[in-house]
Amino acid sequence: MNLNSETILLTFGDSWTVGDGGGYTKGMTKIRYDELFKCNEDICWEKGWRKKVIDHFDIDHINFSTFHSTNTSQFQLGKEFFISKRFQELCKTKKKIIILWGITSLKRDNGNIKNLEVDILHWNQYLKLLNKGVEPTIINFWYDTFNSKDYGIKPSNFIGIKSNKRDLLSLICLNFNKNSNELGSGFEFAEHNKLVDPYTYHPRAEQHSVIANYFIDYLKPHM
Repeated sequence: MNLNSETILLTFGDSWTVGDGGGYTKGMTKIRYDELFKCNEDICWEKGWRKKVIDHFDIDHINFSTFHSTNTSQFQLGKEFFISKRFQELCKTKKKIIILWGITSLKRDNGNIKNLEVDILHWNQYLKLLNKGVEPTIINFWYDTFNSKDYGIKPSNFIGIKSNKRDLLSLICLNFNKNSNELGSGFEFAEHNKLVDPYTYHPRAEQHSVIANYFIDYLKPHM
């Protein structure tokens, strides 16, 4: 990380954003994976997609994503952060703050799509207003993690919103085979073709690189 950078990336999301699955290697037993690699933050950082993005742009980074997280808990972390002294300090030292929000399963917190849409619109409006009160330029983007939800809203800062297969799971499947969606569901296809680890179904290290390149290409015009 480059603490002297004038740009910082903030990431919100679940274990796919943390980088889980990156430590798995071919033939690894479940016992070894569970003991040494599952939910290992250091390995997730080294093998996951976030570090590759940060290193590519040579920028600073704060991660709020957590293992098994919910959308509700991530939004709560956002609420606490944007009124904190830590955020005030960032505003004094950074010229640009870029935010990636990873949307996870609604089932985890018994949420529904309408409430999620309200939350997305709320944060878009809040950060737009916040932009007028602080010196850094604040840019926020949304992405679906492992299922592309049927939104009734189409915000321009939602990555791939016009596509019905915009999530990261679909991304790695389509990168492997553009016809993958005709061959079965995302997780089934990903497991069969060894794109995810066989125990927790998170992207393997190679697929974290695919995700990293996806975000690098998307963020280039905004750096």
